[in-house]
Amino acid sequence: YPGARGRVAASTAQNSGYNPWAILGVTLNIEWGNLGFIEGTANASGFGYFPVDIPNNPSLAGQTWYAQSFWCWLPGLMCGVPGCVQVPNGVSSSWGLRIPFIL
Repeated sequence: YPGARGRVAASTAQNSGYNPWAILGVTLNIEWGNLGFIEGTANASGFGYFPVDIPNNPSLAGQTWYAQSFWCWLPGLMCGVPGCVQVPNGVSSSWGLRIPFIL
């Protein structure tokens, strides 16, 4: 949905099997313990956009981070929007993303 607000959660580990958000119908693909959140917006085509500056920090080399986006869908926003699929409990999420930092 163009203009929708979402969040990306980032962590230093993949999910170890604990999923506190299962009740919302969302699969958590990243570790719950060390989450950081970044707010973003869907562009005119409905694709999520989450700008992030990566610091020029040599200590990041060799690290791997994991990220996943989450979206809340209000029932009023879903009505009449082509291509939108009704989601259970009004929450959807992306697959997990692996981000390796290399030199």
